[in-house]
Amino acid sequence: MGTTRTDFLTATPSVLTGAATVFAIAGGFYSYNTSPTPEAADALAMQQDWAMVAQDIRNTLADPETMQKLALKDG
Repeated sequence: MGTTRTDFLTATPSVLTGAATVFAIAGGFYSYNTSPTPEAADALAMQQDWAMVAQDIRNTLADPETMQKLALKDG
């Protein structure tokens, strides 16, 4: 499936970009990832959100300590 990301629609500025914005009166330093349509952006965001939920579940099931804690809560 590839890499699951939750920040694909946000700007990821560097330290230099942050420092340069002090001198940018007109702005325009931050570029955001774009999608062809708002619907495509929503669909991609929902897909990535559910992929992260699935990854969280896989991580929980793979961790014996967490599973033991869950078992103790139930019984």
